[in-house]
Amino acid sequence: MSEATPKQLSALEIKPQTLTITKTETGETHPLISVIVPVYNVAPYLRRCIDSLLAQTFRDFEIILVDDGSTDGSSAICDEYAKASNNGGIKVRAVHQPNAGVSSARNRGVDEARGVYISFIDADDWVEPSFLQAFADEIAKHKDVDLVVQGFWNHEKQPMTWDEVYYPTRHEVCLHMMEMEQRRLIGYVWNKIFRRTVITDNNIRFDPSVPIGEDYLFCLTCIGQCHSMAVTPHIGYHYFYPPGDHKDYPFAAWNKRLDGVDNVLCQQWGEMPGTVRQQLRAREFKMGLYVMRIAYHERLPRAERLAFLRKIKRWAAGNDEVRLSDYEPSFRILGWLVLYLPHALSDILLMTVRNLR
Repeated sequence: MSEATPKQLSALEIKPQTLTITKTETGETHPLISVIVPVYNVAPYLRRCIDSLLAQTFRDFEIILVDDGSTDGSSAICDEYAKASNNGGIKVRAVHQPNAGVSSARNRGVDEARGVYISFIDADDWVEPSFLQAFADEIAKHKDVDLVVQGFWNHEKQPMTWDEVYYPTRHEVCLHMMEMEQRRLIGYVWNKIFRRTVITDNNIRFDPSVPIGEDYLFCLTCIGQCHSMAVTPHIGYHYFYPPGDHKDYPFAAWNKRLDGVDNVLCQQWGEMPGTVRQQLRAREFKMGLYVMRIAYHERLPRAERLAFLRKIKRWAAGNDEVRLSDYEPSFRILGWLVLYLPHALSDILLMTVRNLR
């Protein structure tokens, strides 16, 4: 699949194609899709993103640009597109708010959205002209589907795709949760399209207090409320990882993520089979080991280390799905130190082997 530049995308011949436009009881028409783009200091990439959306072959959608207090000229770019008269009939709205983070910006976009479905696009990424059409085709094929997932190109320009599948009931969705997790179908919001009422009727929000993994929590919560889900092998999203964009998060941030996942799995996923729940908790335990490996290498404060040790140990307690023998050697050693030794002794030994890779 070729990677068209913004200039090439803008020059593509657009062939309008829509589904039946939804009309409310008051006669108001809604687009099929609302595309929400949170924007914060992405001026070098923002036009590429918006131009790729305006080049979509599917035309029954709106674009909501949520400027989260940008200071680099991104705000002006949002206004420029919102005021333009040559957007090919696509409604572009610019919404401005004081800087509050990506979760707050996405939540504001949900509040502003009028589409039957919602798509989230990151402002430094871009999409193929067929991106929204692939979603629309699945919606037409599976009436009233709650969630559709498609493939993407990762930051190494490698394709991530899956076989076509359809889960027609909530039971089927719950039953295949671990399979979806293993296939990396859950963790990202930007390669999915969500029925808006699933989000609004269940008051599902991005948690601004969770600085990492907030999209995973949102997806996990939404999937728990979906009565149907479709996966298409189409690859239409380009994920871009800006150079030097690495962020180090303290243990407190990971604690927030673990608490959020725990809440979803234990409080909101009543229909999930116990084995699947344990498998997902085992997955988070291994993620915790990965975080520990980084944190001990960076010599984070002892109090934070001990608190995190206690937390991930509880995650593995009584979980038959945690099998250290299946782990690669470095994780196996970390897991053994965490599970079978007192916290203080574990901490000392982990500091000793902090350079383990």
